[in-house]
Amino acid sequence: MTLFKPRKKESHKGTYGHVLLIGGSEKKPGAILLSGRAALRAGAGLVTVALPEKALQKFTKPFAQTLELMFERSSSKKIFAGKNVVGVGPGMGVDQKARSLLNSIFKKNSLPLVLDADALNIISENPKVLKTIRVPTVLTPHSGEMSRLCGRSVSYIQKNRVTVARDFAQKYGVYVVLKGFQTVIATPDGEIFINSTGNPGMATAGMGDVLTGVIASLLAQGLKFKEAIVAGVYLHGKAGDQVAARLGDRGLLATDVIEEIPFVMKELIL
Repeated sequence: MTLFKPRKKESHKGTYGHVLLIGGSEKKPGAILLSGRAALRAGAGLVTVALPEKALQKFTKPFAQTLELMFERSSSKKIFAGKNVVGVGPGMGVDQKARSLLNSIFKKNSLPLVLDADALNIISENPKVLKTIRVPTVLTPHSGEMSRLCGRSVSYIQKNRVTVARDFAQKYGVYVVLKGFQTVIATPDGEIFINSTGNPGMATAGMGDVLTGVIASLLAQGLKFKEAIVAGVYLHGKAGDQVAARLGDRGLLATDVIEEIPFVMKELIL
């Protein structure tokens, strides 16, 4: 892996990109926090988390560990200004406000997109909306979300993971990260990558939110779209493997993986 190189001495925070993460809701404020912290640990210079007003009030007060993150209202008219990549979905819900927000993002955003969680659940109501997006886009579904997106059963998807991911990616012109054992990455032109990292201990809450942050972070830092996706999936799984080597495959937390990311990147730097 040669994608991670030593940083230049004259670096500053603006050198390594600004990630915008949109999600969260009053009942589910934590998922987007995981994405934001993961984006920072994966090397982004700046990370802004955008939430609805009620979630913003609830979110920023109790979490001391969010000190390095910046916060913004998801209704802000200047939300995309100065950002390099947008991640959308963790914890945002699927109510009418969330639907309207996602529709607005599709219309106004001109930055690369990472779509996960509730963004995928909303899209599954009308997957054709993906054909209206004019920016590089990656979807990161687990098998349940993929089932809703493509109208196939989970059991069918599990038996035909490569075919399902490739067909969807080519049909809608997007990148697909079909998460699970040996995560499948499919590109719009039909390329397939099978990830070699990850373990059963990562089958726990918040792991997908971490992956969203990692991929968005690598994109913000300037990696090419395909490279950022493949490297992000590998890095995420490798961090999980290193944690599992110490803790075992029970009780492994998404936050454990986040804190392991810099150690994995240090090993990968050439």
